[in-house]
Amino acid sequence: MGRIVNQTNYAELGFDTPQQAKVVTPGRPMRIATLQLDRLARYNPGDDISALLSDDAETLYPLMIGNDVKSSFTIAGAGHDFTASRFGDATIAVRLASPQTVCGATVVPDEFIIHVPVFGLYLVAGNSGGNLMLTSVSDTSALGIQRCAPQRAAQFLRQLGVHARLVVATGPI
Repeated sequence: MGRIVNQTNYAELGFDTPQQAKVVTPGRPMRIATLQLDRLARYNPGDDISALLSDDAETLYPLMIGNDVKSSFTIAGAGHDFTASRFGDATIAVRLASPQTVCGATVVPDEFIIHVPVFGLYLVAGNSGGNLMLTSVSDTSALGIQRCAPQRAAQFLRQLGVHARLVVATGPI
Protein backbone atom coordinates (compact mmCIF):
# COMPACT_ATOMS: atom_id res chain seq x y z
CA MET A 1 0.00 0.00 0.00
CA GLY A 2 2.93 2.32 0.61
CA ARG A 3 3.47 2.73 -3.14
CA ILE A 4 -0.19 3.43 -3.90
CA VAL A 5 -0.76 5.94 -1.10
CA ASN A 6 0.92 9.33 -1.42
CA GLN A 7 0.79 12.92 -0.14
CA THR A 8 -2.10 13.70 -2.49
CA ASN A 9 -4.47 10.77 -1.96
CA TYR A 10 -3.88 9.44 1.59
CA ALA A 11 -7.01 11.05 3.11
CA GLU A 12 -9.19 9.96 0.20
CA LEU A 13 -8.06 6.36 0.79
CA GLY A 14 -8.92 6.56 4.51
CA PHE A 15 -5.55 7.25 6.12
CA ASP A 16 -4.68 10.02 8.57
CA THR A 17 -1.14 10.33 7.18
CA PRO A 18 0.70 8.84 4.18
CA GLN A 19 2.95 6.96 6.62
CA GLN A 20 0.01 4.92 7.97
CA ALA A 21 -0.17 3.00 4.69
CA LYS A 22 3.28 1.58 5.40
CA VAL A 23 2.25 -0.05 8.69
CA VAL A 24 -1.24 -1.43 7.99
CA THR A 25 -2.02 -5.10 8.30
CA PRO A 26 -4.83 -6.92 6.52
CA GLY A 27 -7.86 -7.78 8.64
CA ARG A 28 -10.25 -10.71 8.30
CA PRO A 29 -11.14 -11.22 4.62
CA MET A 30 -14.79 -10.93 3.62
CA ARG A 31 -16.25 -12.69 0.57
CA ILE A 32 -18.50 -10.47 -1.54
CA ALA A 33 -21.44 -11.79 -3.57
CA THR A 34 -23.23 -9.48 -5.99
CA LEU A 35 -26.97 -9.11 -6.46
CA GLN A 36 -27.63 -7.60 -9.89
CA LEU A 37 -30.71 -5.58 -10.83
CA ASP A 38 -32.16 -8.09 -13.30
CA ARG A 39 -32.09 -10.94 -10.78
CA LEU A 40 -33.48 -8.78 -7.97
CA ALA A 41 -36.33 -7.53 -10.17
CA ARG A 42 -37.34 -11.15 -10.90
CA TYR A 43 -37.27 -12.22 -7.24
CA ASN A 44 -40.41 -13.81 -5.85
CA PRO A 45 -40.89 -14.86 -2.22
CA GLY A 46 -39.89 -18.49 -1.91
CA ASP A 47 -37.19 -18.30 -4.61
CA ASP A 48 -33.81 -19.77 -3.74
CA ILE A 49 -31.90 -16.72 -2.53
CA SER A 50 -28.50 -18.24 -3.28
CA ALA A 51 -29.52 -18.53 -6.95
CA LEU A 52 -29.95 -14.74 -7.06
CA LEU A 53 -26.36 -14.08 -6.06
CA SER A 54 -23.42 -14.10 -8.42
CA ASP A 55 -20.19 -15.00 -6.72
CA ASP A 56 -17.76 -12.74 -8.55
CA ALA A 57 -14.87 -14.20 -6.55
CA GLU A 58 -14.24 -10.87 -4.87
CA THR A 59 -12.77 -10.61 -1.41
CA LEU A 60 -12.47 -7.41 0.61
CA TYR A 61 -9.57 -7.07 3.05
CA PRO A 62 -9.90 -4.33 5.65
CA LEU A 63 -6.61 -2.54 6.28
CA MET A 64 -5.99 -2.25 9.99
CA ILE A 65 -3.86 -0.16 12.28
CA GLY A 66 -4.22 -1.94 15.57
CA ASN A 67 -7.97 -2.54 15.96
CA ASP A 68 -8.96 0.38 13.74
CA VAL A 69 -10.07 -0.12 10.13
CA LYS A 70 -8.51 2.61 8.01
CA SER A 71 -9.08 1.48 4.44
CA SER A 72 -9.43 -1.64 2.32
CA PHE A 73 -8.37 -3.39 -0.80
CA THR A 74 -10.41 -5.82 -2.84
CA ILE A 75 -9.09 -8.63 -4.94
CA ALA A 76 -10.93 -10.43 -7.71
CA GLY A 77 -10.20 -13.76 -9.31
CA ALA A 78 -10.03 -17.46 -8.69
CA GLY A 79 -7.41 -20.16 -8.42
CA HIS A 80 -3.99 -18.59 -8.86
CA ASP A 81 -5.23 -15.67 -10.98
CA PHE A 82 -5.95 -12.73 -8.67
CA THR A 83 -5.84 -9.01 -9.35
CA ALA A 84 -6.43 -6.01 -7.13
CA SER A 85 -9.77 -4.55 -8.17
CA ARG A 86 -10.33 -1.64 -5.75
CA PHE A 87 -8.47 0.36 -3.15
CA GLY A 88 -9.88 2.69 -0.53
CA ASP A 89 -13.60 2.35 0.18
CA ALA A 90 -12.74 3.42 3.73
CA THR A 91 -16.28 4.18 4.92
CA ILE A 92 -17.69 0.90 3.63
CA ALA A 93 -14.67 -1.04 4.93
CA VAL A 94 -15.24 0.31 8.45
CA ARG A 95 -18.94 -0.58 8.31
CA LEU A 96 -18.34 -4.05 6.90
CA ALA A 97 -15.36 -4.98 9.06
CA SER A 98 -17.07 -4.07 12.30
CA PRO A 99 -20.86 -3.98 11.82
CA GLN A 100 -21.44 -4.75 15.49
CA THR A 101 -19.53 -1.58 16.37
CA VAL A 102 -21.27 0.53 13.72
CA CYS A 103 -24.77 -0.87 14.23
CA GLY A 104 -24.67 -2.15 17.78
CA ALA A 105 -25.25 -5.68 18.98
CA THR A 106 -28.27 -6.17 16.68
CA VAL A 107 -26.23 -7.38 13.70
CA VAL A 108 -26.23 -11.13 13.13
CA PRO A 109 -22.60 -12.30 12.96
CA ASP A 110 -21.55 -11.99 9.36
CA GLU A 111 -20.81 -14.86 7.05
CA PHE A 112 -20.48 -12.90 3.82
CA ILE A 113 -21.27 -9.58 2.19
CA ILE A 114 -23.87 -8.89 -0.50
CA HIS A 115 -23.30 -5.91 -2.78
CA VAL A 116 -26.33 -4.48 -4.62
CA PRO A 117 -24.66 -2.09 -7.10
CA VAL A 118 -27.82 -0.51 -8.52
CA PHE A 119 -28.66 0.89 -5.09
CA GLY A 120 -25.12 1.24 -3.76
CA LEU A 121 -25.98 -1.15 -0.92
CA TYR A 122 -23.73 -3.37 1.13
CA LEU A 123 -25.49 -5.98 3.24
CA VAL A 124 -24.06 -8.16 5.99
CA ALA A 125 -25.52 -11.66 5.65
CA GLY A 126 -25.64 -14.14 8.51
CA ASN A 127 -27.73 -16.99 9.86
CA SER A 128 -29.87 -16.76 12.96
CA GLY A 129 -31.93 -19.73 14.04
CA GLY A 130 -31.84 -21.20 10.54
CA ASN A 131 -32.92 -17.94 8.91
CA LEU A 132 -30.71 -15.95 6.58
CA MET A 133 -30.67 -12.41 7.96
CA LEU A 134 -29.60 -9.31 6.03
CA THR A 135 -28.48 -6.07 7.61
CA SER A 136 -27.77 -2.98 5.54
CA VAL A 137 -24.69 -1.03 6.59
CA SER A 138 -25.31 1.52 3.82
CA ASP A 139 -27.57 4.55 3.91
CA THR A 140 -30.87 3.14 2.71
CA SER A 141 -33.29 5.88 3.72
CA ALA A 142 -34.25 6.60 0.09
CA LEU A 143 -35.42 2.98 -0.20
CA GLY A 144 -37.34 3.00 3.08
CA ILE A 145 -35.01 0.36 4.54
CA GLN A 146 -33.66 0.98 7.99
CA ARG A 147 -29.86 0.90 8.25
CA CYS A 148 -28.56 -1.48 10.91
CA ALA A 149 -31.91 -3.29 11.28
CA PRO A 150 -31.57 -7.03 10.55
CA GLN A 151 -34.41 -8.53 8.53
CA ARG A 152 -35.12 -11.98 7.20
CA ALA A 153 -33.66 -12.20 3.71
CA ALA A 154 -37.00 -13.02 2.06
CA GLN A 155 -38.68 -9.97 3.60
CA PHE A 156 -35.74 -7.71 2.81
CA LEU A 157 -35.49 -8.90 -0.81
CA ARG A 158 -39.25 -8.62 -1.33
CA GLN A 159 -39.06 -4.96 -0.30
CA LEU A 160 -35.92 -4.31 -2.35
CA GLY A 161 -37.44 -6.16 -5.32
CA VAL A 162 -40.27 -3.60 -5.49
CA HIS A 163 -37.67 -0.85 -6.00
CA ALA A 164 -35.78 -2.97 -8.53
CA ARG A 165 -38.90 -3.48 -10.63
CA LEU A 166 -39.51 0.30 -10.58
CA VAL A 167 -35.96 0.92 -11.81
CA VAL A 168 -36.41 -1.63 -14.60
CA ALA A 169 -39.73 -0.05 -15.62
CA THR A 170 -38.83 3.64 -15.31
CA GLY A 171 -35.05 3.98 -15.11
CA PRO A 172 -32.70 4.77 -12.21
CA ILE A 173 -34.00 6.53 -9.10
